[in-house]
Amino acid sequence: MPSPTSHLPDDGSDMARRLLDLEARLLRLEAARRLQQVGVTGGTLTDAHGGTPVLTLTSGDLGPGAVRVQLQGVSRDGAIPANVGLAFPGAGTLTIDTSGAGWGSWQALTLANGWTAAGGSWRTPQVRRLIDGTAQLTGEIAPGTLTAGTTLCTLAGGMRPAADTTLRVPGGTAGATADLTVTASGAVILQSTTGTITRLGLTTRFPL
Repeated sequence: MPSPTSHLPDDGSDMARRLLDLEARLLRLEAARRLQQVGVTGGTLTDAHGGTPVLTLTSGDLGPGAVRVQLQGVSRDGAIPANVGLAFPGAGTLTIDTSGAGWGSWQALTLANGWTAAGGSWRTPQVRRLIDGTAQLTGEIAPGTLTAGTTLCTLAGGMRPAADTTLRVPGGTAGATADLTVTASGAVILQSTTGTITRLGLTTRFPL
């Protein structure tokens, strides 16, 4: 798959222009093929800023069948959209925000065993599916039970890995970390900690 940045010489000749035009056509055909692979045939664009930005769907480097969604233009208030939702027939909603693009909206984590959202200026603990076949966790949580084997939360269906996956996340102080296992049944389990844990940063991803 050639890069969108052409490597063909553009010396101004008619042949060069024809070759560049052919390359552009091939890129558009490849984009259409990938969009068809994931079942994306059209969408309704909404913008939280009240504007009508232009939507361009192009093939991306996210793996076979994946797509990159690119927004062009600005909102009515002159700001680039910070939060955009795209509704696709039969494919749910693709939400684009400052942290990426994912199918469906963010889902809040229901914490257990004394663990709570860190609050204040820290991000709310949430999870969502991304278009590259991974799930994304975000947010900061304050400690409850720190015993190995403690379940911190349980992820809903659609957000669970096909096999148990271990993640290492920061623990809030210098050198502090925690190893978490996200199980195929959705449980996020504390396995071990290093240093003094004041909060866990959940800004991480894992394959579904």
